[in-house]
Amino acid sequence: MADTVMAGKVHIKVVRADDLRQHLNRKPAPMAMLRVSVAGVAQQELMKTDPMPSSSSPEWNQEFVLPVSDASQSQLECTIWDTSDPQPTEFSNFLGEVLLNLAKLIPYKGHYIEQVFFVKQGKTIKTEQQATGNLKLGLRLDISEQPRSPGAGAGVKEEEAAGEDAAAREAAAREQERERAAREEQERRAREAEEAAERAARQAAEARRQAEAERARADAEAAARQRVEVELVQQRADAEIARVRAEAAAELELAKVKAEAEVAKIRMEAEKQQMQRELERARGGNGVQSACCSVQ
Repeated sequence: MADTVMAGKVHIKVVRADDLRQHLNRKPAPMAMLRVSVAGVAQQELMKTDPMPSSSSPEWNQEFVLPVSDASQSQLECTIWDTSDPQPTEFSNFLGEVLLNLAKLIPYKGHYIEQVFFVKQGKTIKTEQQATGNLKLGLRLDISEQPRSPGAGAGVKEEEAAGEDAAAREAAAREQERERAAREEQERRAREAEEAAERAARQAAEARRQAEAERARADAEAAARQRVEVELVQQRADAEIARVRAEAAAELELAKVKAEAEVAKIRMEAEKQQMQRELERARGGNGVQSACCSVQ
């Protein structure tokens, strides 16, 4: 076994992901978790990006620095989780992972590189849906040759023996994260329900206001129509009264004319008779006078 190891730090920039699978028939709220492990044993606590709400192609652009005890034996693990699942079953909100052996970066140590990795189904985390998409990482491995710690070989065995404890701690951390995500989702849904109730109340009030305005408008139109109908009836009644009066006046005038004509006729008849009587008297007087003259 060599007396030296390549140890130091790895600088990681989680740039973005693209085309992550949907979860619960909607876009996820993805969060990436990072750690460096040796023989499957975590070397430090998980590092986490911020959750990105409702996105299958989140952009994080967050940077992390993780210690590396032996680059030739270390693996970078980056897992992606949906934080919007309020009640995830075991690993149901797991979206996929990227695993990178840091030994592949040793030739590029000290240089920053960016690379796109396929997001794959977990080797130990099994879900019904297959992972999709890719993850873009920026990486710089800052390591140097350092003396191997005494008992490093035994340390690896101890780390392997401690794997179950580390896995338990990781499971506990994931459970805490799921609980936190569940609380946040419940709070979000409660806020959305409250906002929906307020919107419904405003819409109901607006509907009532519009209905009242419509009723008022309909009543006003009905009253206006009724006034118009009353005015039309009154106009027709006035016209009928005027017609009857005109006909009555015409009939009265005609009767008056007829009466005056009858009176005139009677007068003429009387005058004619009077003239005949006078003429007859005149004729009678002339006859008596002629008789008297003859006798003489």
